[in-house]
Amino acid sequence: MTSHTATAENYVFGNLETEQNLNQFKPIPLSAESTLSDLFYKWHSALIKEDGNRSKTSEAINLDLYDEFIRVAEFTRSTTTREQLMGEIRSWALLKADWDGEGAAAPIAGCIKNVVSFIRLLPDDISLPEPMLHASGNTGLFWGDGGIYADIEFLHNGRIAYYIEQNGDKHKGAINFDSENLPPVFSVLLRV
Repeated sequence: MTSHTATAENYVFGNLETEQNLNQFKPIPLSAESTLSDLFYKWHSALIKEDGNRSKTSEAINLDLYDEFIRVAEFTRSTTTREQLMGEIRSWALLKADWDGEGAAAPIAGCIKNVVSFIRLLPDDISLPEPMLHASGNTGLFWGDGGIYADIEFLHNGRIAYYIEQNGDKHKGAINFDSENLPPVFSVLLRV
């Protein structure tokens, strides 16, 4: 998991009343999932602890300060390739029946959820697949490089159908998917 450190230099605060306190701003460790709200509350709490002259009433969150912080804070990180892939797949949920102009079924929400969970379970050292949306509404993943051909389809009943060719060997089957663990067959066949 990637972590980031927030410092005063990373943010533009404009003319906030507390700008003088930024000189004493200490780095706050943030996870990749941290939101601006998380950062604000950590920053605000740090200011309260550091300023011994604050009254008890100033310990309450100043909502105007919060709104200004959210408006001007520039906490950004690049979206990872994995996140882009998951976002593309999630966007399929917005498609309606006949999305391909040839009578395709609407994407199945459970299949979208399962393929995103599967991608999340893939280790970082494996190349990411190409996503597929089938006319049946099922989702799929495809690898076709590096000596491997793999076609995995996420079915509406929580199962995964797969066909994998690797080093002259061919493997196919269908297995249950629980969304918490990468099925062992893929660890072996995809060399993960």
